[in-house]
Amino acid sequence: MKAKHAVIVVIVLAANCVQVRSSSHAFESLATGTLIVHGNQFLIKRDYEKALQYYNAAMAQEPTSWQPYFGRALVFISQRKWDLALQDLNSVVRLKPGQLYAALLRGDVNGYLGNYSRALDEYDRLVRIARPELRLLGLCAWAQNSSAWLRATCPDTSFRTGRQAVADATIACRITRWRSSAYIDTLAAAYAETGDFDSAIRFEQQAITGVDKDELNRSIKDPERKRAASQSIVASYQRRLAAYQHHHPWRSNLD
Repeated sequence: MKAKHAVIVVIVLAANCVQVRSSSHAFESLATGTLIVHGNQFLIKRDYEKALQYYNAAMAQEPTSWQPYFGRALVFISQRKWDLALQDLNSVVRLKPGQLYAALLRGDVNGYLGNYSRALDEYDRLVRIARPELRLLGLCAWAQNSSAWLRATCPDTSFRTGRQAVADATIACRITRWRSSAYIDTLAAAYAETGDFDSAIRFEQQAITGVDKDELNRSIKDPERKRAASQSIVASYQRRLAAYQHHHPWRSNLD
């Protein structure tokens, strides 16, 4: 999972909002769904304290509902409170085993916590589930990319496998038709891990030029937030490019 996790969190949250609004019958009362929607709105605004208040209220009202745990996990991820996020994601998977995006986020959080084996197991399991399902190609690409990033940049050398990282990252790029600068950035890191710095430089430059056209970046509507997000992402790519130009592979603990 990269430092760009905040952008992906917003996308997952948007899917969660749709789920809540289209499935109000799943709650014992309409008030529960309303509390979750309010929590989502405050999370998007980055008002984490108010978002937590609404999610906690929804949990108190319906302890068996998975959505408020998902929303609260997103708050904790945004705050980089990984242990708390993992607890809530575990609750989501327990209450809603088919919530694959929660499982995917759990893999990312395990990566941040240094539970690398658990993270890779989660990614590999999700790829096996998602590949046969056309509707799950986005999830498959995310899982392949996360797997590639960990296998290319893990601080623990025993988990780094450059060739597998290249294969996984290439699949992610193909699924997204080479429109995701984040996945191309991962492919560059994978090639750097194999020692092919010419390819790493080429793909990192491609990632940099593709940031403004990236579908994820275009999803941000506010011009100021979009500009700030672009600048932050480009800066991180340029740091990696400089490393590859000096023939240094990237390590995730540098993000």
